[in-house]
Amino acid sequence: MDCQIYGIDPAGHHEMNMIWHVIDAVLLFWVLLQATGYLGRSFMVAALFALHPINVEAVAWVAERKTLLSTFSSSSPWQPTGGMRGSLQWAAMLSSRFCSPAV
Repeated sequence: MDCQIYGIDPAGHHEMNMIWHVIDAVLLFWVLLQATGYLGRSFMVAALFALHPINVEAVAWVAERKTLLSTFSSSSPWQPTGGMRGSLQWAAMLSSRFCSPAV
């Protein structure tokens, strides 16, 4: 699908990987904040996750999209337990279901 949008220009593919990585880091922060209630600790762990070389490598390599999607889909099932209601809960559950087969 990315090739249909961006063609063979690698900048667009890297941009999408960066967007997925930011979503993963924010999702991790939110899950940790809901689980622990500690703002500073949750932020620090999410920042370490976002800046760690193993996770940054997934952004730099276009072919590593599967790592970003698997992080998102494995974190998404935690969202409904954090107190979301209504359409947000359904969106979280659907996103985890649609991303899982892509990995």
